Amino acid sequence: MVYNKINIVYNGDTVELPALGRKFSEANDLNMREERAADGTLRRDISSWKKRFTLSYDLIDGDKLDIFENILLSDMELDLYIERRNGNFDNYSVLLQPYSYDRESARGDGLWSGFTAEFMEV
Repeated sequence: MVYNKINIVYNGDTVELPALGRKFSEANDLNMREERAADGTLRRDISSWKKRFTLSYDLIDGDKLDIFENILLSDMELDLYIERRNGNFDNYSVLLQPYSYDRESARGDGLWSGFTAEFMEV
């Protein structure tokens, strides 16, 4: 799916996630419990469907990485706005999960590779 804009709102500020080199995907997570009844039949209890969003950049600079560090340290619920190619917007309340990256260059604020972050719907 193609996304035009992806914005994160936290602490009242709106941050547009840079499109250059961005890979973004979404998936549905099913929260389910399975147990066997006394007669041996399998029972399922589906509690919820939640979305999981994965964001990655092959290369990201230190300024953009600082944005994600501030979001993660705030440990706040975020608003994720996604503009689809057809112009429709979807809004989700999410939490940023801890992410990973590797240092490529130490010049200036640095250049980082392999950045991958996940946002889980609340």
